[in-house]
Amino acid sequence: MDLEKLKSILKRRNVDCSSYEINGNVRNKTYFILKDQEKWEVFYYDENQKSKFKVFYKENEAATYLYDLLLKDPKTRNKIKILNLIKLEEKLNSIGVKNSAYVLGKYGEEKFCILKNDESKWEVFASDRGNKNELQLFDSESDACEYFYNYITGYDFIRNDLKL
Repeated sequence: MDLEKLKSILKRRNVDCSSYEINGNVRNKTYFILKDQEKWEVFYYDENQKSKFKVFYKENEAATYLYDLLLKDPKTRNKIKILNLIKLEEKLNSIGVKNSAYVLGKYGEEKFCILKNDESKWEVFASDRGNKNELQLFDSESDACEYFYNYITGYDFIRNDLKL
């Protein structure tokens, strides 16, 4: 994909345009793709540090890498109003996320999960052999649902089947 197609896809995927920059000025907490003569540099910039830095000699490879970085980071998405688990399930179904990939309101082994714990906090995580991987905690159901939606749709095997 070229950079124009990348911009179009990112807009459809609800990626906040302030979370990335294409050939623009470097600023904190932003993903970048910059052309430097015959090469493309892709990185995340924060506190005067570059991370996830890679160099590419083909525009489509650089664009694909930036796309993957942006979709794997749930914080790059625009706010979506999903107030509760019922609305979350409706939204996931509407874009084609298979319900075999997730469990809402309880623990499920080898699934993406969202549930309310004993301390009245909402948990979002990927379960595996009893572990809660990439665990995030939220005070509100709405915030947890929004994060869950962006979290689950950032995974390649989920994303490739979506109707977006």
